[in-house]
Order: sequence, then C-alpha cells, then structure tokens
Amino acid sequence: MKQLRRFKGIVGKYIGSKLYIHKNYADKAIPARLFNKAKKVIGNFPYNCVTWDAETNDIRFDSASDFDTAREPHVGNYVRVDCFGNKKYGFSNSIWHHKWMWGKR
Repeated sequence: MKQLRRFKGIVGKYIGSKLYIHKNYADKAIPARLFNKAKKVIGNFPYNCVTWDAETNDIRFDSASDFDTAREPHVGNYVRVDCFGNKKYGFSNSIWHHKWMWGKR
C-alpha cells in the first residue's frame, strides 16, 4: 500500500503533484505569491478547502458544504485559478477520503 504524504510531513495530503489542504493551513504550504494572487482573482467566493498543483501552479478553491460534518465530504462548487490568473468555475460531486490529513498534524 502506498503511504500518504503530507506537506513537509506536517499538513495537507499529497496525491501526485496535488496538495489538498484546509483553508486554515493553505498559506503555510502554497507559495505566498501564487496564493495571494489567486485569492484576489476569486474575490468573495466562499471556500473552505484548497487544492494546489505543484507542477502547474493551478490553485482550486472548493466550497465543500459538508466538509466539517461529513466523514467523507463532497467537493461541491469550486473555482480554479491557473498560473496566469484565469479562473474557471465548476462543480464536482466527487467524495474526498482521509480528510483528517487536510489539517495540521
């Protein structure tokens, strides 16, 4: 079985080049220049989870309405910002596993 990885062994969950992380810890793992630029692009979009692709520097902000209550929450609405500042809105009904890793150890 492949071991799950965290950012610097402390926070978030890596799957391939993507880091899945709760919004409270995103600024600890995502490069500040990228994260701050992407936050300006999304404006007041309500999010509670962030996914950063370390290869492409795309950042996705997820509004997972059941993240705090469900054992395996659904993604829900999201907005993805690419490294050029372009944004794209979407929706996913996918389920997240191991959400306990998204916070700090």
